[in-house]
Amino acid sequence: MLAAVVFEYLIREPSQSVFLGCFGSPDDTGDWPLLANKVPLAFLVFGMLIILEWPCSVLLSNNAMTCVRRRGVCGKVRRYLIRLAAYCLAFTGVPLLLTVGVVGGWGEGGSLICTAVCAALQLLLAIAIRDAGTLLGNRAVGYVAALMLCMILESAKPVESWLMADSYCGLPHWLIVLSLASMMVIASPIPLCRRMEII
Repeated sequence: MLAAVVFEYLIREPSQSVFLGCFGSPDDTGDWPLLANKVPLAFLVFGMLIILEWPCSVLLSNNAMTCVRRRGVCGKVRRYLIRLAAYCLAFTGVPLLLTVGVVGGWGEGGSLICTAVCAALQLLLAIAIRDAGTLLGNRAVGYVAALMLCMILESAKPVESWLMADSYCGLPHWLIVLSLASMMVIASPIPLCRRMEII
């Protein structure tokens, strides 16, 4: 289904400045941004669902009936982050190369790469939120929270406008906000994994 969505996007006139997984310019989204951003929404949702809980599996206890304090949590979180980052880069990289091949370039000033990084960070944050729910013992809440984040990012014009604007230090808001939010969510499993499991 994701391949069909990407193919349908590429055979039409793909944007030469905005990667297909990143929300478009809020000025061009019409009355209902979610409809115009259906391709980025599909990118996030399918990207989150295809991988299931593979990155998170390294943080889950091997034996739910054990009652010991876990050691080496920082190493497990590091492996989780490597898995998650590698997946997001691979999942973003393939459509990016296809888009570059279709439009014949990287966009003005490398804008396709910049917006692809934004899309990869959005995907990383959504998966991390979903995995935090799994570690908290409530997969449903994790999925709902991640899907709500995807809906907000792809449907709220004020949020899109603010995220795409540059901050005082010259960096776009999305880079600062998504990076900080991802670090906070990824760091949250450390105390969760260190707790004592009691049967």
